[in-house]
Amino acid sequence: MIIQNQKVKINWNNKNKRYYESLGYNYTLLGNSFEVNIEHLLTNSTFLIQVQCDYCKEIYTKGYNV
Repeated sequence: MIIQNQKVKINWNNKNKRYYESLGYNYTLLGNSFEVNIEHLLTNSTFLIQVQCDYCKEIYTKGYNV
């Protein structure tokens, strides 16, 4: 199970600017980093996130993909 309320740092670029602005993120400059909730990541994102095993409750890191 994905641990909720996680954030990752990403950089502004021409491909993600419009998407994240539509979600309410404040644009700064191309190349600047900002924090994004993992629930808002694009489907082709490749970040490591924290997950918890449903059976043993151990927390570990896994690659994000939808």
